[in-house]
Amino acid sequence: RFTFGGDEEKPTELVIFDPATYDGDTVEINGEKFVKITVDKYNTSFNINEVDCSGYNKIVAKMCAPENHDDKQYFLGVKTSDWVDVALGLAMRPILSTPTDVESKIAPDYTTVSRIQPMVFSPTDGSGVSGVVVYIGKITAKL
Repeated sequence: RFTFGGDEEKPTELVIFDPATYDGDTVEINGEKFVKITVDKYNTSFNINEVDCSGYNKIVAKMCAPENHDDKQYFLGVKTSDWVDVALGLAMRPILSTPTDVESKIAPDYTTVSRIQPMVFSPTDGSGVSGVVVYIGKITAKL
């Protein structure tokens, strides 16, 4: 735990999203649950319970796919209800089949997360890609 000025203690890690509580398609890899999503370009997203990440410095997401994709990039948007990015760059390129922690700084002006948006695109021209299955693991805010 970390103390801010007074008696208030803040955990060093705050769970933003836990696939174990997701009501949808999941897979288990090495004892950890992952949400299984087939991405449709930039059109895939789902809402989560609102989480205030104020006071935290970064967001860490565990992500992967069932197979490697050397020619594609996987970006995970961690967003406000108004579609503003809270995490500034949760990206994996190339897409790996091994669960990997990817981290990003938290936007200074936007800290309340309520939407997750997985995206797959071509790094050469930025065009969205459909039909790629991605796995989203636990997402946390950290000090």
